[in-house]
Amino acid sequence: MNMGIYALHVFGNLIGNNEEILLHTLKIVEKTKDESTDYSAPLANRKMADCTPVEQIVKINEREIRKKQIENNKQFEEVVQIIRETKYIDAKKTLSTDEMVAFSISLFENNVDYMSQQKCFSKFLGDTSKMTKVEIVENFKKKFKKEIFHKLIRYMLTKQVHFGESNHVNNLTNISFYDAMQGYYKSKIAGIEKEYAEKRDKREARLKERITVLEKQVQEFND
Repeated sequence: MNMGIYALHVFGNLIGNNEEILLHTLKIVEKTKDESTDYSAPLANRKMADCTPVEQIVKINEREIRKKQIENNKQFEEVVQIIRETKYIDAKKTLSTDEMVAFSISLFENNVDYMSQQKCFSKFLGDTSKMTKVEIVENFKKKFKKEIFHKLIRYMLTKQVHFGESNHVNNLTNISFYDAMQGYYKSKIAGIEKEYAEKRDKREARLKERITVLEKQVQEFND
């Protein structure tokens, strides 16, 4: 068969699936390595006219993969922009399962650090070694339970508090977290509160004694 016709035939059969294109391209690259060539420049840097028919197949397939990637990027961005212009965030109905799935994956991917992923969410996505990204999401959706959603929310509650100069009486995030935890660990929190209260009472008692002495000195000085 003529190599040009063969190239178009192969390309036509493969164009429907990016992964098949990539797999076939890799096979062709391996074959190309075994063929003698006078070209020293990388295949990506060569003009189509300077390539063998086999190399042209590789370049055609790679270009189509890239074109699809760019199209998908633009399509997704356009969809998001349209949604942002609607009143979606003002919707009154309860979150759908798809929305909870989307939020769960968003939190996991963007807010759970690697160590926490391994420690707290090691089975979050399951075995994904043989799945595409689309298949990973579909598989997660099939096995999704609200408990997963709740676990992620609780993880975020424990992580997005503020330390340093912020505490449970001067920061809104910390105050609300402190109050929420009372329903789960009231006795443990009470134990810590008692410990700090005792230290505070002793310190304030000493301060009161010292201030009393200083006030007497001030009075004597004024007399």
